[in-house]
Amino acid sequence: MRYAIVSDLHANQAAWQTVLTDLADLRADKIICLGDVTGYGPNPVEALESVYRVVNVALLGNHDAAVCGKLSTASFSPRAATAVSRHRELLAPAALEWLSRLPLTYAEAGFRCAHGDFAEPSAFHYIVEPGDALPSWGATTEQLLFVGHSHLPGIYVIGSSGTPHFVAPCDFELEEGKRYIINPGSVGYPRAGDCRSAYCLFDDATRAITFRQLPFDSVGYRLAMQ
Repeated sequence: MRYAIVSDLHANQAAWQTVLTDLADLRADKIICLGDVTGYGPNPVEALESVYRVVNVALLGNHDAAVCGKLSTASFSPRAATAVSRHRELLAPAALEWLSRLPLTYAEAGFRCAHGDFAEPSAFHYIVEPGDALPSWGATTEQLLFVGHSHLPGIYVIGSSGTPHFVAPCDFELEEGKRYIINPGSVGYPRAGDCRSAYCLFDDATRAITFRQLPFDSVGYRLAMQ
């Protein structure tokens, strides 16, 4: 099966539609969203409705948790907190209820998913530095983990040395004796130095990870934000 792993759409419908078009061409069998459908962007209603229709598994992100009232915005930037309030007003009660029922983690044979780290999923800790990955490996047994949250695509890997390393996004196949944490990057709010939507594919037959980065209508996005 070919899984599409997406994260951090952040109410950017233009970027999300670009990814969906790419996925239709690539014929992904299952779409897993690691959270943060809401937050920041101009299209929370459209993005949430689309995710509800086409995504097979959706997880709760920290912005989603704040929008539906399960998480305080005390630690959010003023811009992020303002967006949370705006999105809460725009979304229907049924949409807020759906968000509130999203799980924090998801597992299938051989891999597991979360928005932040796995040691304390409800706290939404970031995995940025290689050492940040250690608690998640300690809390799980799967070889392959997927996380979002930081918006930075890349690979955290640990092998027999016990020392974690970060590897920039590249296509590869899983190796025996190593464990991985994959961040697919952000669909709607990229922070990787360019304005492209990022996500990844996982083929459980070939054990291959493929990273995708796609340009979207950033001018239209900025106009919609205004």
